[in-house]
Amino acid sequence: MSGKGKKEEDSKQSETRMFVREGAPAYDTSKWKRQGEYTLDDYYALPDDQPVEIIDGVIYEMNAPFLVHQDLALLIYRQLADQIDKKGGPCRVNLAAVDIVLGEDRKTVVQPDVFIVCDTSKRQRWGIQGAPDFILEILSPSTRRKDMTVKYEKYKESGVREYWMLDMEGSRMIICDLENGGEDRILPLAGKEGLLIYNGEIVLDLDPLAAQIKEGPL
Repeated sequence: MSGKGKKEEDSKQSETRMFVREGAPAYDTSKWKRQGEYTLDDYYALPDDQPVEIIDGVIYEMNAPFLVHQDLALLIYRQLADQIDKKGGPCRVNLAAVDIVLGEDRKTVVQPDVFIVCDTSKRQRWGIQGAPDFILEILSPSTRRKDMTVKYEKYKESGVREYWMLDMEGSRMIICDLENGGEDRILPLAGKEGLLIYNGEIVLDLDPLAAQIKEGPL
């Protein structure tokens, strides 16, 4: 057994949960339920080759990311993973695609580009149950609006402590302190910036990201 069928089997052996990803337009659900009513069971009912996400019961179709999107995610992951490994402790950084279940209503599952989880009890064989401490999304034309609105609100509501958005078109980073309710900051992709959840002890070098955007095919 593989794919969504295997995950369905795993779900029966753990707590109630839900699933989402980074997506584009709302999925055509005219033959199914009304938007807002979809759950984890509907997610499992889809074929493995139909990438979608569900946010608050709304199904969104996912587009394949551009190559530069993947290159940036890998650059970010490598920087954070190297520092976190050296620092030690329970925190772990991961790349998409990993299912993350948010809330208790079986109606949301996300797959952020890069995320950090410090509570080891949230790590399950199938993915993550509960809010990560840190999430970074790379904005693309198909996901930009949702990342900056729908996902922003969902992450804040679910208990994500820190949310970064890399804006390729604007060559900037948007940093949101969701835990303390601080004002969002918008920075150019230059220099180094520390993660709030690490009190600045773990930093992201933004210059290589700017270089990748400039060199990569957008």
